[in-house]
Amino acid sequence: MRKIKIPRFYIGLLIFVLCVVLLSALGNRILRRVLVAYEAAEPQTAARQLIAALETEGRESLLYRTLCDGLSPYETEKGKTSFADAKLLTVPLSLKSTTSAVTAADVQYTLCRGDEKIAMMRLETDAEGGDFGFVGYHLQSASFLPSNLYTVSVSVPVGYKLYLGGMPVGEEAALPEQTADASAKFMPDGFSGVVRKTYRADALCDVPSIEVYSDKGVPVEIRPGEKDGDYVAALAYDEDLAREYADYAIEATKAYAAYMQNDRGFGAVRPYFDAESALYEQLRTSATMWVIDHNGYSFSDEKATEFISYGEGVFSCRVSLTHTLTYPRLKDYHDYIDMTWYFHLVDGKYLIYNSFNNN
Repeated sequence: MRKIKIPRFYIGLLIFVLCVVLLSALGNRILRRVLVAYEAAEPQTAARQLIAALETEGRESLLYRTLCDGLSPYETEKGKTSFADAKLLTVPLSLKSTTSAVTAADVQYTLCRGDEKIAMMRLETDAEGGDFGFVGYHLQSASFLPSNLYTVSVSVPVGYKLYLGGMPVGEEAALPEQTADASAKFMPDGFSGVVRKTYRADALCDVPSIEVYSDKGVPVEIRPGEKDGDYVAALAYDEDLAREYADYAIEATKAYAAYMQNDRGFGAVRPYFDAESALYEQLRTSATMWVIDHNGYSFSDEKATEFISYGEGVFSCRVSLTHTLTYPRLKDYHDYIDMTWYFHLVDGKYLIYNSFNNN
């Protein structure tokens, strides 16, 4: 049998072709791995994985838990999950990339529920590189957008206790500035009047119940403020002062009204006013020349309310009454008195030292 001899050139060519094929296959495999690693390290991939985990794991997913953690501490867990379920689990979410980021290593995405923007999440680069040195991304933070949440600010007198949603609000929610109300300008030396703090709660799922209690545990009225989301806690009136000094304050007001109509002399009002005050001097030197002609008078609708204590020995109250002046064959004249009086303790007796007219 004749032996076939293959030239060395063809043997070398065959080996070369086989090597090229093997290297190409190996190169394609490596290239695919590189491309897979590159795609896995892209921020879009990390973001999509977070959304996918949200859809499959629900409340247990990292994105869901992170978003709930960013809600107000004055929300109950039930309130948080109810809100988050409605926003995150009822409709598939989509991603919208945003350009603003804290650093070049950060990437931000807006989570959208249809056309509604509901949350923002920030991804940051991993500390170490992955396959082939590509650096991936992980969730750095996530929060619901303010447009989906509520903010509440409550102005509260210092010493009062605020509760939101039944939970006590601590000093961590207090703004640094304190403000004095209008009573400050009527205070004697050493007293500041009513000083208020404003407490602010952000990232609320809904407007919570608001309760405020005085330093004596008395619930007070909550009134709307000037802006949406602002509330003002009213002052708690002192019932003990009212019981003890209501009649005294009314008698002082009646003496003042009669004196201002020239029906009684200054001696009638002197016992109620502090002789060292500017108000006392104004009354003493008052020239009540223009009065309504009358030969009789009476009082009705007498009320003493809004007793407020500003500390030991100082309080205010509001007194209103109708002062009716009579004269034969003439129509009665009704003078409506509405005064806020400020009292302080002088030698064991409460005397009026300042006032303003509420009319």
